[in-house]
Amino acid sequence: MNLADLRIISGVTAGCVVDGRFTLESPNHPGGDPVSSEGAQIVFFMGGSYGAWLRLTDVIEYPPGVFSRLNASDRLTLHLPAAVDFEKLLFAMAYPPDQGRPRYLEGAELTLESAFGWVSGRIPSLRLEISVSEAGLGVSLSGEVGPLNTPGKLFEPGSPVPALADSRIHADIVIPWTFLTVQGSVLAGLGARFRPSDKPGGAPFDFRRPGLSGVAFNQDAGTPFFEGRFVVQGAIGRPYVRAQIDDKAMVLRPCGAPLLASDGFAVQSPSDPAITFTLTLPTLGYDAWSKILSGEAAGRLELKGDGIGFLTEATWMSVVAGRHTIAALSLDLALGDTELVVKLEGEVGRLLQHNGPPLPPKLGPRFETTLRVPVPFLTARDIDLLAWGQREKLVLDNSRAPN
Repeated sequence: MNLADLRIISGVTAGCVVDGRFTLESPNHPGGDPVSSEGAQIVFFMGGSYGAWLRLTDVIEYPPGVFSRLNASDRLTLHLPAAVDFEKLLFAMAYPPDQGRPRYLEGAELTLESAFGWVSGRIPSLRLEISVSEAGLGVSLSGEVGPLNTPGKLFEPGSPVPALADSRIHADIVIPWTFLTVQGSVLAGLGARFRPSDKPGGAPFDFRRPGLSGVAFNQDAGTPFFEGRFVVQGAIGRPYVRAQIDDKAMVLRPCGAPLLASDGFAVQSPSDPAITFTLTLPTLGYDAWSKILSGEAAGRLELKGDGIGFLTEATWMSVVAGRHTIAALSLDLALGDTELVVKLEGEVGRLLQHNGPPLPPKLGPRFETTLRVPVPFLTARDIDLLAWGQREKLVLDNSRAPN
């Protein structure tokens, strides 16, 4: 699947629209299956604090390239056990000794919104199987559903729905490799043999393309390239930055213009220099960004002293020529409707390690880095930079409220 065809679902946890079928089979229901995938989309969510779940719902595209639920019209939702790391489980099932063996999950739940109203029930044992294909990672889920009940009044048990007795849930879906790649999932590597083998020399990546197609995700690992600049005093600057960012840390490397691969992803330009710089900041990942913004559209952080991070000069073969501490750093964030602008300015500190050729005599002491991070990238990676500040504001307002 091409990256441009991926249908991302926005929310607290990012999901995607998947192909397949998702059905609740009820033999006691006179009309046959009360709910099926016909006329609705199947949406899969894997991460986040709520665990993984599968949902049958209507969706609408807004903004371009991103989808959302339409009028909260959920028809059927399968909630997998929150205590299970579904990503790690699928990864383990793909390799020996578990390869090809089904797993059984306890604690799954089902909710249904139909002509019966809103009902829910537990699934004592859910059978899970996987398969690998060119289209993506196949996931099959099936199991007998326990009593489906309508919610009762406060402190009262729910009422069973006889027409839904002896129901069975069955789902066969295909999770696209593109979704797993943009999420930075370890599962993306399972589809490496189906990836097009593009040779360097293609057209430069066009960052003006709409939606996710304008985000330069690396074809192999999902690490993105961003427009911006990376300048170290005394060295040649580069107009693009390759980034490895998670909730805790940020690693940045200057690079040339990435090239467009045939599947919509990006590949590294062969013209990039043999020696490059790596800026490693172990405490300035997404969590830090959220705290800096504190619910606002802009924020600033200034740091001094050891422990901020490192600036390393090394060849592509990872041979370190020099490694410095960062003595001081300022980080400015500005979040707009279409992009997050990340600007870093700092000073190079003492030399920790020196190997190989001599360092340029005028290296440092200043460096400057700018990233232009598209909002679709944040959406695909479950990054809500304003949520932390909004939660903190709510806690603060509640503490000030009169008793």
